Amino acid sequence: MEDARTAAKVATGKTLHDLRGTFATRLMHNGFEDREIDEVLGWETGKSARIRRVYISRKAVVISAIERMRKRDKKE
Repeated sequence: MEDARTAAKVATGKTLHDLRGTFATRLMHNGFEDREIDEVLGWETGKSARIRRVYISRKAVVISAIERMRKRDKKE
């Protein structure tokens, strides 16, 4: 675990739960839906939504939605 954390350049003192939370927020920033994140991480339904409300700003959510919409428009 220590070697993996060092290779990933994660700060010392972080726990496995911290890493999972960071991974979840990265998935959120990359457009994954809460349901998908819950499934990938084996979390109860709704946990990602609660994390999103705490750690992801409303502005970031809106910007991400606009970016996804633009990408879909380019494909059509």
